[in-house]
Amino acid sequence: MSEAKISDIVARLIERDSNLSVFMSEGLINFYAFARKYRKDIQEELGREVDISSISMAARRYVRACERIGVRKLDFDLVVSDRMIDYNIKCTPQVLDELMVLYATHPDSEMNISIYKDNLVVIVHERNESVVESNRSIFENTIFKLRDLACVHLKFKGDFLNTPGVIYNVLKLLQTKGINVIEIFSSNMELMFVIKAISLKIAYALLSGYFLGN
Repeated sequence: MSEAKISDIVARLIERDSNLSVFMSEGLINFYAFARKYRKDIQEELGREVDISSISMAARRYVRACERIGVRKLDFDLVVSDRMIDYNIKCTPQVLDELMVLYATHPDSEMNISIYKDNLVVIVHERNESVVESNRSIFENTIFKLRDLACVHLKFKGDFLNTPGVIYNVLKLLQTKGINVIEIFSSNMELMFVIKAISLKIAYALLSGYFLGN
């Protein structure tokens, strides 16, 4: 069997656990430890003996290849905002009318709106909580709301739309620290992830360290 075959098996093993590649790139998992753990499985599939160094090198090359095609090459700013509220609202013509008026009269309200079928999500800063809920249709059609949230904005300057795996990489990184993503908003130049405010510092450090190289 060729070295390429070893690489194929190693790639499948890493891809089977979405955290492995991230942990390896962050130095949290030793390549030799990975090789020792999976050596028996790889040998059984190949039908021959394989040394630890060959498996370790294949894993190292795979992770480096992932980093080269990942979102590190993108140019973007990382911006965060806290004290946000998430409204899940039943979508009606009256609600939409009130939201448009609210949006037009409060251009600095940090309002984000997402519509899917008969539901919509509205993310606003808590300073606008009373303004939002003073609108009768919005208040009466609110299904639930979540407080103590934060938003992480990735504002791209490069070719974001033609770069695959951006959302996947962000979610994978946040998953490694047990950070749950509540909502995702996107445009042609920006991604916004809504998380619990208590996780904001960890999320910022994780994303800035991995993607921006700080």
